[in-house]
Amino acid sequence: MKPEMEAIITTAAAASCDQLPEDVVLEILVRVSTAPAALFRCAATCKRWRALIADRSFLRRCWPEDANHPSSSLVGFFNTQPHGRMDVAESSHSLFFVPLPGGGGSILGSRRRFLSSLVPGASEDGVLDGAHEVAARNGLVLVRLDRGYDSLHLAVCDVLAGTCVVLPPIESVVTNFVDCVIFTDADYHRSSKGRSSVSPPSSSSPAEHSAFFKVVVIVHRSSVTDYKLKYNLYTFSSTEARWSAPRKCLEELGQGAAGSQVFLEKDAVVCRGVAHWLITSFLLHKPTKYYTFEVSAETDQATLTELSFPTAANDHAQLLSATADGTLSLLICMHEELLQEPDCIRRLETWTRGNDGVWFRKRAVELKPPPGARFYHGSVQMWPGEKSGKLLVVHDDDHGHFEGVYNVDVETGFVEEQRFRNNLDVFAVPMEIDFPALFATRLG
Repeated sequence: MKPEMEAIITTAAAASCDQLPEDVVLEILVRVSTAPAALFRCAATCKRWRALIADRSFLRRCWPEDANHPSSSLVGFFNTQPHGRMDVAESSHSLFFVPLPGGGGSILGSRRRFLSSLVPGASEDGVLDGAHEVAARNGLVLVRLDRGYDSLHLAVCDVLAGTCVVLPPIESVVTNFVDCVIFTDADYHRSSKGRSSVSPPSSSSPAEHSAFFKVVVIVHRSSVTDYKLKYNLYTFSSTEARWSAPRKCLEELGQGAAGSQVFLEKDAVVCRGVAHWLITSFLLHKPTKYYTFEVSAETDQATLTELSFPTAANDHAQLLSATADGTLSLLICMHEELLQEPDCIRRLETWTRGNDGVWFRKRAVELKPPPGARFYHGSVQMWPGEKSGKLLVVHDDDHGHFEGVYNVDVETGFVEEQRFRNNLDVFAVPMEIDFPALFATRLG
């Protein structure tokens, strides 16, 4: 939707909130929903429009569950990038939002902008100076603050409400390695049975489009005595405003044993109120094993489950994903040892878990990239879309940067390339927003 049309609609709304018949208002709002940013502005116009937009039947009319297009959309990336003069010895770096061209990024603007410009209060006191992106979900961005490495300092930025919450530090954690995920209030309505029994309170007033959140952090640290890698789990809830006591986790994997290595994927997948990390365990003279480490949003319960699928998949790249209906799935990017193109990824397999816990192959598609595009195992970065049915693939250069992203449809194998004005690096964090869930929880 063009900006001038958005302005006309929102201006008309302010002048006629109580005059238009409800069916006319709903028809207008459905048309506005193609531009989520404009729909948010309509919600702020009056209480009547806000209630209509927050109604779940209206949201499902805008984003039908059985529609070909998903309700979840990638809007862009958060990434620490240089700015200012580049010909000086020490150029400045700041955290930016980089919208995806044509990807719905208009909800946060159509141009690259400082994260601090999205949360004005934080920019005034320099809280975000030197911050780095860690995770992002549904309008919330988790950043690590530049306050030394004797403790872990984090903050949660709500880029839709324009607020920033600095979390208490996790004291005496000397590490560069953390894995984090953010739960939102929408996750508390997505248990395995379809709806949670817990409805968390909001941390701010509804007028601010406020968001409850919970942060889960897995801290990696080496033991000073035996040099074994240890993992501790921490949780923080915005309603309690304090960190939980640390809990040891992943001890069953026997990390630190001779010849053993454990790799924890840095990007967790959240589906039905549970965060899932994929873990690869290597033991000397033994087959490679794969596990999922799962943490519940409601109970904080953590479980480790071994995956069972053919060992032939071990030589290929795997990552967890979530289908449009919220089912956990495993994507396997198959490459073929061709003499002319070794390690070129040509096929994508989707595996799902049956009721008996055994994984089975649901789908296999040949990739259909644009002319000249090639994906090579070991030189690509991949992010699974959350409920969007997409796989994001980037092929970085020799310096770990990329200027475009390949959007892969996991059902058809069709690949669309989208390029950025500004290069990103492999530490970039994608922001994907599930619009029905976001509107329902922020406005309801």
